[in-house]
Amino acid sequence: MAKTVFGKELHFRLHNGKLAFVPWDELVERLRDEAQQKLWRLKDQPELTETFGPIGGFWMKYTLKRVEYQHATRMGVAVRRGVELDRFILIPVDDDMGESLEDALHTNSQFQAILAANQPEATTITVWTYPDSFDEFRQLKRFLFENKYLTASRPLSFDTPIGGSPHGTRSSAQ
Repeated sequence: MAKTVFGKELHFRLHNGKLAFVPWDELVERLRDEAQQKLWRLKDQPELTETFGPIGGFWMKYTLKRVEYQHATRMGVAVRRGVELDRFILIPVDDDMGESLEDALHTNSQFQAILAANQPEATTITVWTYPDSFDEFRQLKRFLFENKYLTASRPLSFDTPIGGSPHGTRSSAQ
């Protein structure tokens, strides 16, 4: 049974048979800071696209947009204006980055070190997987299951980068 992920989530990219850690929390935190610093630029334009990084091997390209919400009140229509994140994508600095799955599953790998720092009962592993690595994903999922980690799969087509938006979906883990 799958359940929506709300707790601690670690992200990995599986492409060309290689597993790379995606520093999701660090990227999102930096995005919050970046957005705050760029708000003033939306005074004169409806949206803004910027890029920062790299952080942990990934650039983040994001778009902020002005929004306007109207609410009917007894006094008439109230208008609320603001800025929100429209979307973001992650761009790897090297398409071939990461450890081979075989290396990642060895005891002294970067992957194993990251797992060791996180308790299985409190951590979900989300794997953004490209078509060339579906076989490796099955092996990885089996390994994570044996080590008591819930796993969420985010299959991607070759032309789709890792990304998200406030209107996207949350991961579902098994």
